[in-house]
Amino acid sequence: MDVPDGFEDVGEGGGIEIDVDKNELPKSFFSSVPVDPGQSMRHIRLLFEKLVLPLQEKGDVEVVIDVRAKSNGGYDPEVVSKIQEAVKSLKIETAHFED
Repeated sequence: MDVPDGFEDVGEGGGIEIDVDKNELPKSFFSSVPVDPGQSMRHIRLLFEKLVLPLQEKGDVEVVIDVRAKSNGGYDPEVVSKIQEAVKSLKIETAHFED
């Protein structure tokens, strides 16, 4: 599978080193990964293939997508309305705009 821009397929020995106690099996895993909005579907597919699916084979996995957006000039009423409608139709439980 092609690795999208912003992600580097480093193979064995690349990326960060995850410290694991060799005498005990790890019981949980956490990762936070920024996703390029321009490549989001490709990035999410890669994350699911390489992280979520293997972890799901042996346990429960929760995936949370955290969207953070900032506009220097502020979001106009049309954008606010569009986002409010999307939040409602998608039944999103946590979302808000700030000044």
